[in-house]
Amino acid sequence: MPRYALLYPVKPDKAEIAQRIFVGSGDPPLVEGGVRLHSTSVFSKNGQFVRILDLDGDLSAAVEMLSRATAVHDVGRQMSQVFEGDYDFTTLDGLRAFFADNLMTTVTDRRGEREGDAA
Repeated sequence: MPRYALLYPVKPDKAEIAQRIFVGSGDPPLVEGGVRLHSTSVFSKNGQFVRILDLDGDLSAAVEMLSRATAVHDVGRQMSQVFEGDYDFTTLDGLRAFFADNLMTTVTDRRGEREGDAA
């Protein structure tokens, strides 16, 4: 299952606000078309925030699914006050730009064998 990471560039003095927004946010859609979102987690350290997405399906289709989601728009509107950068989270194009600019590159992704996978 592919895993992706999304950086949330938060202003240095706004980390506590960002954390409250993430904790209080709603769930994104889990399935749409050929995309299935298995999990999403947000990690934080020293004011840096990273969201990990585990999903099946095409990444471009997943970005489109998430860009249309009410929960994502709600978080985006709230987070606009704490983000570095200038993104318009009220439009699909603004959300697409945010995803395009902040999707992190996978350096390595190692996973242990699942039960039943051993030869």
